[in-house]
Amino acid sequence: MRAALAALVVTTLSRGEVSAQVPADSLAVQARARASYEIDQRPTLDSVQAWYFPKGRTHSKATVVFQAVVDTTGRVDPESITLLSATDSLFVPAARLTFMVAYYQPGRVHGRPVRVLIRQSLSYKPGVGRSCQLPNITPMLPPKC
Repeated sequence: MRAALAALVVTTLSRGEVSAQVPADSLAVQARARASYEIDQRPTLDSVQAWYFPKGRTHSKATVVFQAVVDTTGRVDPESITLLSATDSLFVPAARLTFMVAYYQPGRVHGRPVRVLIRQSLSYKPGVGRSCQLPNITPMLPPKC
């Protein structure tokens, strides 16, 4: 199983910002999800277990935007995660892990939970969260800090 993180094609923009092309395997996973206009209730963010930071960057600002599928249990499908943009490329692996440990109320159609494609922005601010060293990242399993 290939991880979406390994499949990202990142393009550098001005001032260290990045953007990415959507990998074909993420498109296949996302195609099996509903768009927001097809549902009665959108997924809503309940909580995030941990905010992961790149080591030594807890005093930096950054914004990372992902697109992914929230499944019927309210979890982000790791194979569907696609990087849309980032103001600092060093935050991308940490933001991806933060996104993976988020809990959502799933989207619903006629009261039943359904898979929904969402876009989520993660904004990092100095002093928020904990610094977590991220060597040997396993994209499917966030590290314990």
